[in-house]
This record gives sequence, C-alpha cells and structure tokens, in this order.
Amino acid sequence: MGKITIKDIAKQAGVSIATVSRVINRTGNVSESIKARVQAVIENNNYRPNFLAQNLKSERTYTVGLIFSDISDRYFSIMAKAIGEVLHDNNYSLILCNSNNNPENEQWYFDFLISKQVDGIILNTVGGLDQKICELSLRVPLVLVNRRVEEFPELNIQMDFIGADDRLGTALMVQHLVNNGHKRIGIINGDLTVSTGRERFEGFRMTMGENSLNIDDSYEYRFDGKFNADTGYKGMHYLMNLSSPPTAVLTMNDSITVGALKYCRQHGISIPQDLSLICYGDIDNAEILFVKPTYIALSPSTTGYRATQCILERIQNPKSVNREIIITPTLIEGDSVVRI
Repeated sequence: MGKITIKDIAKQAGVSIATVSRVINRTGNVSESIKARVQAVIENNNYRPNFLAQNLKSERTYTVGLIFSDISDRYFSIMAKAIGEVLHDNNYSLILCNSNNNPENEQWYFDFLISKQVDGIILNTVGGLDQKICELSLRVPLVLVNRRVEEFPELNIQMDFIGADDRLGTALMVQHLVNNGHKRIGIINGDLTVSTGRERFEGFRMTMGENSLNIDDSYEYRFDGKFNADTGYKGMHYLMNLSSPPTAVLTMNDSITVGALKYCRQHGISIPQDLSLICYGDIDNAEILFVKPTYIALSPSTTGYRATQCILERIQNPKSVNREIIITPTLIEGDSVVRI
C-alpha cells in the first residue's frame, strides 16, 4: 500500500476531507464521536500530517520565537509555560531561546529566528540593542515583555509592549518601609541600562523624596549590578559593612533576593530582627524559608498570556496600532519587615 493521505483517512472514517483537517488542526466544530472516529483511523494507519506542506501552502510556519534574557529565572520559566500553552491551543509551536544576558547571543538569535522564518517573536531584551530591535520589528511581528526599548521615530516601529508598572511597584515597597519607621533604606538593583532597572530606581528615588528622604548621586545605601543572585550577595555584603548599615533593604528581583538571603544566613543576620527586607517579585518555595518575605506580586502567567495574544493578533495584522499593556503590581505582606 502506498503512502496514506488525508483523503484515505477521510474515506475510511466516512467523513469529508475538511472534517479530517479540522480534527488534525483542532479547529472548527466537530462532535466528540466523529473526532474519536477520525483519531482512531489516524492511529490505526500511523498517519502523520505533513505540516511542512501545509505551511508552504499557507505561507506560514506556525512557529513563534521566544527570547529570554535568563530562562533560569523562575519568573521567566513561569511566563514561558504560559506562552507555550496559549501557542499550543492555537496550533503554533515555540522555539525557546536563552540569551544568557549577552547582547551578542540576543543578536544571533534574531538572525537565527529570521532564518527559521518564524511568524513572530516575543522578546525580553538584555539591553543595548534598541535600534536593532526597532529594525527587527519591521521584518517580523514583535512583542516586548518587561523591558522597553528607546524608539526611533524615523523607523516607524511596529511592536507591542507588556510589562508591570515598575515605578509603582517600587513606590509601594518604599512607602511600606517608611510607614514602619525606616529611614536608612538600602536598595540592591540590577542593570540600569535596561528599562526595568531604571524605572525601579526612579520609583525608589521618587518615593524617598516624597517622604523627605532625598536621594542624590552620593547616596551610600545603593548597590547596582545585574539581576542575579551574585549581585544580591555582593550588594548585601556592601550594605551591611557600611559604618551605619541600613535598617531595611529592597531587593529588586527574585534572583537578587536569593543572593541577599544567602549572605544574611551565612553571616548571622536575622530577618527581620536585625534587618527588614522587602522584595520585588516573590521567590520559589518561599513558604519553606526561615522568613516569609514581604514582596511585590507580579504576574508572569498573565504577562505571558497577554504577550501571546498580542503576537497572534499582530501576526494576523502586522500593521496594527502599537499597544502597551501595563499590569498593576500589588504588595503582599509577609513577616520580613519590622516596625522601628
């Protein structure tokens, strides 16, 4: 017997070719009994659809590229899961790329995904490639998550942005500490060359100023690095060895928090008895820690769902109006902040 075709499947199942196509592509309305019959015929014949031929016919690959700066970060892992689920439900596959906070890797993935003829790209940039990203948006549907880029008006960019209100999130953290009597407030932040680092620090400086705690370039209770655990460890070492250490510290993402907690544990610093701590984003398995951190609750799943909806819509209409979706953060109180 020659190679079985979709026409053969339809004939054996006693349905139309269109019905078989709907079952394979999970589209349209097909009764459960007919779906089961078609799927049984497909299995009995070990039939595998030729997606390449289908893609050539439709001039699409039904593939979306996802580039994250650090997939080991729990926040991005949760987001990737949500993105993958929505794409799967819409018959798209996912190519997941980890730039490892390296702009050269990110640039390589731009070229790689274009060569794979993906239908769209969801990007969390490492920073430093703003013009390249704007140019990329003219070649392929593009959605940014969490980190913005500087726009180049002459390029007439076409992209969407989904992220949290980072200024508000940090403002909630600072105000909570001030309300509990803290004035010597330290901050361990990530890279200021990316929008998340800049906007979180702007929220810190703004809210400190609103409480008559002015911040200038000489402010000593500040440590900037990368959004990773090493920065959290080194930042806490720096702050706690000042002649007059802070009474409270803000850690500006979950990885920084892990490094900061590690330092405190190794050096006998009890939270909140010796130091209050408040975190931007929750950390994995926080319930088993020696302290339950007070934190800004983000929603990586929601961000992932909305980003995927945007990229699917932009694939359908590449010239659609640029959109910006801002997710409001909330403060969740734990037991890591003490009133002084």
